[in-house]
Amino acid sequence: GDWSVRSPGNTGIPGEEIRTVDVGPDGLIYVGARWPFWQDGGVGVLDRETQVWGGFAKNYSPLPSEFVNDIEFGAGGVIWIATGNGLVRKQGEQWTIYTTANSPLLHNVIREIDLDSDGHVWINNTNVQNQNAALFEFDGSTWRSWAVPEIPFENPWRQLTGLHVDKDDVV
Repeated sequence: GDWSVRSPGNTGIPGEEIRTVDVGPDGLIYVGARWPFWQDGGVGVLDRETQVWGGFAKNYSPLPSEFVNDIEFGAGGVIWIATGNGLVRKQGEQWTIYTTANSPLLHNVIREIDLDSDGHVWINNTNVQNQNAALFEFDGSTWRSWAVPEIPFENPWRQLTGLHVDKDDVV
């Protein structure tokens, strides 16, 4: 097939640095990107049928960071977004942002997220600058956590660089 280059200049991608791409259950393509120079970024959303772009950016929405690191889709149209400044739960026009101010997160850097079969969101809460890392499970009301070194990683390997929940709910 033919290749085509999609860039911020010919799409609704909100930045030149692509950090994540996912296809939602609605068939729309979600692209997390940022503009390093302007410290802006967000999520571009492409409707493949109409070729119309929408989305939201840090400077024009409640999105708390230009760093959009991961996107997952929950039941009922919920979109979970891992950012450089908190975990976002977006459902329609309602935004909830979880940070150290309203959750047990160690810090506000959310690297990756994934959902299990019960709809619980699993969170990789790793800050690469200080290697302060933990996994969290959040069911919408209760948080559980496993911090390094409780997770048996030896120094200096204290970062969690990936997260995946498989079909059997093994993390």
